Amino acid sequence: MVPWKSLVVDYLFATGVCVAVAVERQGFEGGPLMARAPPPSASALFVGYYNYFWTDGSGNVTYTNGGGGTYKISASADAAHWIGGKGWNTGISYSISFSADFRVNNKGILGVYGWTVNPLIEYYVVEKFVGFYPVSGGRLVGQVVSDGSVYDVVTLTRVNQPSIRGTATYMQVRSIRSSHRTSGAVTLANHFNAWKSLGILLGSFEYQIFAAEGFYSVSNVAVTIADGPGATTTNPVSTTSTISSQRTTTSLI
Repeated sequence: MVPWKSLVVDYLFATGVCVAVAVERQGFEGGPLMARAPPPSASALFVGYYNYFWTDGSGNVTYTNGGGGTYKISASADAAHWIGGKGWNTGISYSISFSADFRVNNKGILGVYGWTVNPLIEYYVVEKFVGFYPVSGGRLVGQVVSDGSVYDVVTLTRVNQPSIRGTATYMQVRSIRSSHRTSGAVTLANHFNAWKSLGILLGSFEYQIFAAEGFYSVSNVAVTIADGPGATTTNPVSTTSTISSQRTTTSLI
């Protein structure tokens, strides 16, 4: 892995925009779908929804937290890798409705992304991908039919890679939709049950988002999600701003 340098995250409170600007170019060696190295560049609960935004620090990437279940991301072509989205700080078998304007000119992924612990698993239900098949070196273990399409189920073991529990060995599991779409509903229970029947046992849920992800792409993305337990009127909870030599973590509120 290429070492982290430093990252400046400038949050504009009046507009709800988080802008990540690289001080020095940096990134991951290897191809797409490398593990995202937490903590995120920014994360927070906002009116019931959990916002997540991560960038490897290259190029210019802007995450805009809209009202309710909406968000926008724009990125420059020299932004090597970024991912962001809205969802829930604890995932479960939700049916997530979504509508997206997903414009990336090189490589990108749109879908439900999250983690479990005990066991540690990174999962993705991919609704649309652009420019590449979104897994390399994985093993096709089966298929699941859900929400009007066939999904390939692919697994991959990551050895000593960044995770939400630090450097660890863990499984990646993907359901990859054959007929791409940018709107509809994702019935997660269908995927989780199919994975279980294939011997993939998820652990306790950590965060779960409807994500947009890009690699070296001029990108303009707008997403709206609904369903799940979000969109409440409870007070938002802010993360604490911390600065280290590696990255800056700040609030999206």
